[in-house]
Amino acid sequence: ETFRVILLENYRYPRLVAKDGKPLVPDEQRKQAEREKKFLDEQRRKAGDKKKDSDDGLKLDDQFLNNFKFDVLGREAINGRTSYIVSVLPRSGNLSIRNNMEKIFTHMQGKVWVDAQDYTLVRCDLHLTEPTSFYGFLGSIRQLDLLFERRRVDEKVWLPEKLAYSVDARKLFTSIRMRQHSEFSNFRKLGN
Repeated sequence: ETFRVILLENYRYPRLVAKDGKPLVPDEQRKQAEREKKFLDEQRRKAGDKKKDSDDGLKLDDQFLNNFKFDVLGREAINGRTSYIVSVLPRSGNLSIRNNMEKIFTHMQGKVWVDAQDYTLVRCDLHLTEPTSFYGFLGSIRQLDLLFERRRVDEKVWLPEKLAYSVDARKLFTSIRMRQHSEFSNFRKLGN
């Protein structure tokens, strides 16, 4: 299956464009259009339901970032551009955690690469340091590994190039094990 990531009302959506190297037939195109409509309806519903600092959000502000210790380890060239390598370690003690997503991320450590010119996040390689529960005892994550990379494709435009994660978790009495690896390439501007 071949997907093209598009924007639907400012939401990223992976549009199915081919199967087995062949364009979709009219019936598959109709089904894809129905999936896109359902996706947009769901995003609109979620936007209406969102409340401030919900469990769905990760707000990268000073309050969240103060939960970590950062050290610059050096520099590295990525895609022909210099990046700072920064170690990320969770602080211990009484952390300021607003929701479940922050609770999970404040138990992760690893490295991030920050572009030396744009100061944007280029690469991230983080791992869960210890099992973490959320929603009280209703769920837990035993393992979480996250790797993503972005590429500068135009002036001040950065797009995802690679995303890989693996999760070993539990929700109530159900085990959840997932592993995904995605790569993005052939970036180009769409015509008007």
